[in-house]
Amino acid sequence: MTLHRGPLFPTDADLCSTKPRKSPKPIKRFGPYKDVKDLLEVHIDLVSEAFIRSVREQLDKFRADAAFWESATCYSVEVKELNGADVEVHFDASKYVWDEERRFLFHNLVFLTQNHMQDFVIGLVIGSDKEQLKKGSAIIKLIRGVDAKGRGKFLELDAQPYLNRKFTLMESRAFYFPHLHVTNALRRDLKDLKNAEAPLADFHDEIVFSRVQNPPEGPLYLQSFRKMRLDASESKSLNKKFQTLQRAMSSSQRNALKSVLTHRVALVQGPPGTGKTYEGCKIAEYLVELKKLPYDLLPGPILVVTTTNHSVREFLSRCLDFSDKVIHGYSQKHDKETYGPLQDQYNRDMSSSERLKLMRSADVLSMTTTRAAYIRPTLDSLHIKVVIVEEAAREMEGFVLASIPRGAQHLILLGDHKQLRPICDNALGYSHHLTLSLFERLINNGVTCPMLNEQRRMRPEIADLIRSIYPALTDHESTRNRPPVEGVDLRVPVFFLDHQEREVQDGSGFYNPWEAKMVAMLCHYLLVQGHPAEEITILAAYRKQIACISKEIEEIRGTRFGIRVCTIDGFQGEENTIIILSLVRSNPEGKIGFLREDNRTCVALSRAKNGGPLPLKCRHGRTIGGKSPAHFQKALCCVCRVHAAVQNAQAFLDKGQDLVEKTEESLTKLEDELETRNPQPGDHETRDGLKGRLASLKKSVRNWGYKKMQAEEGSQLVDEWFKEGLIHCEDTDEALQVKILNFRGLNRIPAPSSGDMGLGVAIYGFMDVLVERWKPTWKRLAHEIKKYFNST
Repeated sequence: MTLHRGPLFPTDADLCSTKPRKSPKPIKRFGPYKDVKDLLEVHIDLVSEAFIRSVREQLDKFRADAAFWESATCYSVEVKELNGADVEVHFDASKYVWDEERRFLFHNLVFLTQNHMQDFVIGLVIGSDKEQLKKGSAIIKLIRGVDAKGRGKFLELDAQPYLNRKFTLMESRAFYFPHLHVTNALRRDLKDLKNAEAPLADFHDEIVFSRVQNPPEGPLYLQSFRKMRLDASESKSLNKKFQTLQRAMSSSQRNALKSVLTHRVALVQGPPGTGKTYEGCKIAEYLVELKKLPYDLLPGPILVVTTTNHSVREFLSRCLDFSDKVIHGYSQKHDKETYGPLQDQYNRDMSSSERLKLMRSADVLSMTTTRAAYIRPTLDSLHIKVVIVEEAAREMEGFVLASIPRGAQHLILLGDHKQLRPICDNALGYSHHLTLSLFERLINNGVTCPMLNEQRRMRPEIADLIRSIYPALTDHESTRNRPPVEGVDLRVPVFFLDHQEREVQDGSGFYNPWEAKMVAMLCHYLLVQGHPAEEITILAAYRKQIACISKEIEEIRGTRFGIRVCTIDGFQGEENTIIILSLVRSNPEGKIGFLREDNRTCVALSRAKNGGPLPLKCRHGRTIGGKSPAHFQKALCCVCRVHAAVQNAQAFLDKGQDLVEKTEESLTKLEDELETRNPQPGDHETRDGLKGRLASLKKSVRNWGYKKMQAEEGSQLVDEWFKEGLIHCEDTDEALQVKILNFRGLNRIPAPSSGDMGLGVAIYGFMDVLVERWKPTWKRLAHEIKKYFNST
């Protein structure tokens, strides 16, 4: 019998650290479970307990440490009436970073208190789009539990006693929505064990009893297929497809495909850059070919589940090469995408029966494991025979089990247990093996797992960093003899920089201001050397460092300029040409937190295709060793500085044009409202003031655009002078200005236009000076517009 018998919801007893709690049974690393009931009960209890313990530890820290009350993880809010149990909370949005941090997640729990969590009321986030949050509000439902009889129905709390009062609000660090619906799905499976079509029925030997089939038994639908007598054309078409797929695969990928087709529970390990997602799509392509045969082998779609919507998009985009009958089964709150006619229909409003029929007709249906658990009753009715789990080694076993529909006959797990493991932010991860995925547990118990061994991502010198983890890893020919990285004076473009600048702790997270500035300057330097923004990715070990780095980049360049900054964990399965890695931790005690895990190190070291640059050599020949942010500024020669100024000018121009568009939208909205409602005091003054600001802003943008155009023309001349040997890398700003004035006397510069300050001034006269002078203008205008948006 489970310890957690009802739907997951934290009670007062759950969250009281002084009361002893029964410990759930751990996941079995080796050996069998007693039966399916035993397996399901273990995972219901562990997934539930993982959430409860995370919240309890967070509350204990809140109660014990006054500094936590003022950290960026808490909010001072005022509760306002909305509708029934739904209330709106208001807070000062300027204290928080919204673009890089996940806050007020939909259907997460929040805790409101007036006495430092000695007692509290619980709310459920139900309205929190980013623009709303930036204005300082979110909508929550005050609740007291979950109705055990109704799927996902919450028991509401009377909001009246809490209206127009101020509270401190803390959002749960562990995300409630996935834990709730995964345990709901597992409970339904537990309840239905006696049904004719029991959950996991075809996988009991491998998943429950840890038995390895020798010789292996393929899934039932393939056993039936092999007994069929195909006509000549069907046989020829299928053989041709299989041969075509094999020609497009490496030797290890071909072996993995054969293994998948002969095991009902099939594993494939894909080290970094070896084409794990590619392999999964080729498996799906062959199965779609089988699905086309007139024998109803696969009556439902092939279900692909994975950890993130990004992974879903990556998989389905590749599937479009062989089918347009694919659907991303996201919720209606998700941003709409298109993968073909079925997805377009799915995106429309339709009845449940219509959507069910649509999903049943798809070749490939893909979603996150959380979404699959949430709509499990729907998936159970789709006659799904094949489930492919992407990034299977990253997901908790309970989440995978909750994603497998009734009647599934073929489970294909693609992953790599040497990379990121499931995340559990409390001691249960180690004591009860919650960081052990189903993928790794099956390997521990002897299930066959072929490994893809040819990588096509990294230069061999970068791949050498992880060869101790993957001794059999080989390099495809395309990874060799790649051109050097522009701006880098290294034979092997890999460099590690050691420093002693201290980290800063904020709540449970860390950031390192010096390191953030260093990373931002390096990124700026590489952009000036001509590297496209989309070829550079910055990885940070902590989420709070992302906001810090983004702020520094905007300080230097006026905008993020398309640079992607994300966590190490969020980048598994992806790659880029240049990776800048910020590890953040720096303290006298040598504490490195979760960076001690080899799996996370493996991901961090294997993301780059070209490498991290140091020492530096600009494209005009200036060489310098970069060991601090100031060194990167010195590494830009006079010609680079001109190009950097032009890039900054473009960034500010883009920002100005964006402000113009937003101001025009806001003005149009206000004028439309004035036509449909009675004017309020100050409405017309607000409109007139906004019109004035808009006119001023447009004028500023026009002037800035003109200067930017002059600067671009000037930078072309500077390039020509450099090639002719008239200016040199080491020229200072002052020396360059003198040369420009001399060149004008020699008629090497066109005469200035009417009303122009002179092209020399526009070139450098200097663009950095102009940029610095204009920064306050842009900031002031941005602040005024933001203030107006907040007031309306």
